[in-house]
Amino acid sequence: MRVIGINVRHGGKRQGAKLGTLIAAHRPDVVALGEAKASTPLSVLAPEGWRSHPLELSDRNGTAVLAPELEPQPVEIEEELEGMISVAAVGGWIVASVYMPGKHTGRKPAGWTALLRLAAQLGDRPAILIGDFNTGAPKDRTSPAALQCEAEFEALSGGLGWTDARRLGDMVETEYSWYSSSDNGFRLDHAFVSPAGMLTSDSPVCEYDHSFRASGATDHSAIILDV
Repeated sequence: MRVIGINVRHGGKRQGAKLGTLIAAHRPDVVALGEAKASTPLSVLAPEGWRSHPLELSDRNGTAVLAPELEPQPVEIEEELEGMISVAAVGGWIVASVYMPGKHTGRKPAGWTALLRLAAQLGDRPAILIGDFNTGAPKDRTSPAALQCEAEFEALSGGLGWTDARRLGDMVETEYSWYSSSDNGFRLDHAFVSPAGMLTSDSPVCEYDHSFRASGATDHSAIILDV
């Protein structure tokens, strides 16, 4: 199963056609969107007949999972994660599209705490967390300034045993999926596989497609995971 995660930037309406072409080139089975909102052209970003969870998006940046067949929310989502995550069961896996907000919202620490609780619940099931986590490990940035919630990020693969799938591959040096106005690089977009998922999959393969960002379709690189 191939899952692609992409932050479409404020709904993606202006670049919908370009985003749709780039996504289709990867022939995904599941599309996980970040910064999805009511204006997001879902019919352009996924093939005709695909289902969306949630069915309706708000006017604020949020998330969505798109797939031919899916079961929405197989787990309970805490209030602190509202607008930050969409969870659906697809092809025997639980797929969670993640979009963690910026520091300026004041919601990030509580959201991360709730995300770690959810990850603990899903650890014994084949599950994927994919999208814009808005943070990373210290080695995932060129800026000397720490990002908010770096410790929580590292707890996913530390204490909870989830696998940072891109680190399994050929990434000798860190790739950056987003750049600041000061041209500092950050690896903010990630794909994590649960401990049970690692037992289910024959060595997941994960990579970035930087053409999403380089082409101006959005300001983030896409992350593609095969399990």
